[in-house]
Amino acid sequence: MSVTDEVLTVRNASHNALFAFMFPMMLASWFMAFIGYDMFWPNLREIEKSTNEFIQIRKESFGADYFELTEDPWVVRKYDLVGDDGKVSWKEYIEFRRGDYRGGLPNLAFEMA
Repeated sequence: MSVTDEVLTVRNASHNALFAFMFPMMLASWFMAFIGYDMFWPNLREIEKSTNEFIQIRKESFGADYFELTEDPWVVRKYDLVGDDGKVSWKEYIEFRRGDYRGGLPNLAFEMA
């Protein structure tokens, strides 16, 4: 502890120990927040690009009317994700993911939108 007419400093070894534990915990929490943000806020442009590539490859492989004839529900869902315009909106993405969590977070987000 140091006291002068202008400065009052209170610092001891426990402050250093506290910093040694708190700083890594702070960094870890920032890292986990970044990972969580990345998981729950998707990059719609990348999803749009990969879905359109999937559709193009399927049409080239099986014919232009493949999505009208197929009975595979996953393929139809994937095709419906981009809609007729080939774009993914936030509402279309939430609707696509609605069943993934049995009405959990995406259902909540869809009801709020």
